Order: sequence, then structure tokens, then C-alpha cells
Amino acid sequence: MRSDQLSTAQTAVRAVKLLSVWLLVLVLVLYALAIYLAKGVRRRTLRNVGFALVLVGVVVLVVRRVAGNYAIDALTSPTYRGTVHDVWLIGSSILGEIGRATILYGLVAAAGAILAGPTAWALAARRFVAPTLNRRPVSRGPSPRSRISCSCSGDRPTHCAPGGESSCSAVSSRSGSPRSAGRR
Repeated sequence: MRSDQLSTAQTAVRAVKLLSVWLLVLVLVLYALAIYLAKGVRRRTLRNVGFALVLVGVVVLVVRRVAGNYAIDALTSPTYRGTVHDVWLIGSSILGEIGRATILYGLVAAAGAILAGPTAWALAARRFVAPTLNRRPVSRGPSPRSRISCSCSGDRPTHCAPGGESSCSAVSSRSGSPRSAGRR
């Protein structure tokens, strides 16, 4: 490879990195806009977005496998095929994680949209989990009455010293909250 080819390749890699971040943001904004604009059919649109994310995740995983096999077969001799295959798996592991995470997010979105629907089994599923959620509501984040305190033993008061002990505790007082008044 000549130096001008190397600089062209480096420029292309930088452009792909930059575009990948902004295109991801653009796609997520467009999905959110599509769900917002779909008055009357938002649940169906959310379900379709979830299925689209699942499809994209599967395509990413398939392309990773096919491109890897093609590159390994084209660039290596049979002697080094196992080693190069391991290198490819390590080098493209983040791509695999992105594909699996996209599938998971899509499944969660689609399942949420389907379970929110009017079908008989969705209604039965909501009736089944309702008593559990009424007894133990899912936490949606820290309440105004909770606090986290951390203390460190070391020479620096704002940071824990290397090797110093640290302890954190979360304290939540539910007494007096309007949601928990009738549930004790």
C-alpha cells in the first residue's frame, strides 16, 4: 500500500466514524418524529419501529459474519485462517454487540407496543402482572425523599485515596409519600 492510499483510507475511516454517529442520531430522531406524528396509530408505529430495529440488528450480525468470512477467505492462506478469524472476531466484537443490543431494544419496543394493545392475550398479560405491580410498583428513578451518601477514608476529602475504603449507602424514606399511603 502506498502512502497516498493510506492517507485516503485514513480519511475514509474518519468520515465513516463521523457519519456513523450523526446518522444514528438522525435515525433515532426520525423514529421519534414518526411516532409523534402518527396520531391514532402510535402503538402500531412503535411496534413497527421495534420490528425495524430487530431487522437492522439481524442484518448487522449477518453482514458481520458474511463480510468476515469473505475477508478471511480472500486475504489469508489456509495455514493462518484460524488466527485471522480470531482477530476478525475481536476486531468486530463491538459491531456484534451493537447488533445484539439493537435486536434487544427492538424486541422491548415491539413487546411493549403489543402488550399495550387491545388483544385478548395482551389484556390477560396485563391482568396477570397488575397485582404484582400494585403491591410493588416499579421504581422510575430516585424520589425526592431518597438520598445517597458516600464517605471515603483517605487524605483527600473529595476523592477516595487509592487503597482507601469507601462506602456508599442509599436511604429512602417512603413514609408520607402519597403513593405509598394506602399500600402498607
